[in-house]
Amino acid sequence: LHSDGFLVCRGSDRVLNRGMLSWRDLLLYPIGHAAAIRRVCESAWSLWIGALLVGSAVIARNYDNVAILHHPERIMAPYAFSLLSSLWIFAVIYRANRLHRVKSGPPYHVQNRSFLGAVWMTAPIAWLYAIPVERWMDPVAAAKANVGLLVVVSLWRVALISRVASVMTGASLFASTVFVTAASSFEFLIAGVISVFTNAGRGIATSMAGIHVSSTPAGRAAEGLVESLAPILFI
Repeated sequence: LHSDGFLVCRGSDRVLNRGMLSWRDLLLYPIGHAAAIRRVCESAWSLWIGALLVGSAVIARNYDNVAILHHPERIMAPYAFSLLSSLWIFAVIYRANRLHRVKSGPPYHVQNRSFLGAVWMTAPIAWLYAIPVERWMDPVAAAKANVGLLVVVSLWRVALISRVASVMTGASLFASTVFVTAASSFEFLIAGVISVFTNAGRGIATSMAGIHVSSTPAGRAAEGLVESLAPILFI
């Protein structure tokens, strides 16, 4: 597996492993445990379990300020953004791997599905957004706390996906981090440009961090904080 540099087990050339993941895998995967990473990437169940976990992260992000059933876009947006992001990041990793390692292996779509499952399985990290900081702090302080949580979650996810790429391709952690960060930075650049010329940056940033703004002076101050940081928050 490591010497060949595939993102899924070589024994599964056409389909992924049908074995169910254990609770131990679910607990160890977010901290980058190598064996758990391999089982997650090789299991066909990862995509479906990950999809459920993404839904749970949506609830954690919005439970305190949005009636989710009345805003279906809040449910679908994380799936759409993570799908597009995973397709791009995987393409970068796959291309780099093919250039420097082997020219054969499991089909592209099999490895791509494996990677998407691995990305969606990072969703429990976003449960940090469920910390009810709005109940303890004023709107501005709560917005700052949510921005801090967003930074922690984002960096954790980048580090975990870099670890996944390293474990499953055999590349060094440094090289994997460079490729994942480079791909993510390109996304950040595009998102930053969009946020400069539209209001999308602010709206998506507040949605990602679960930040609640209001028409009160304190609420408008919190909104101003988010608007000023919108290009950065995309990372």
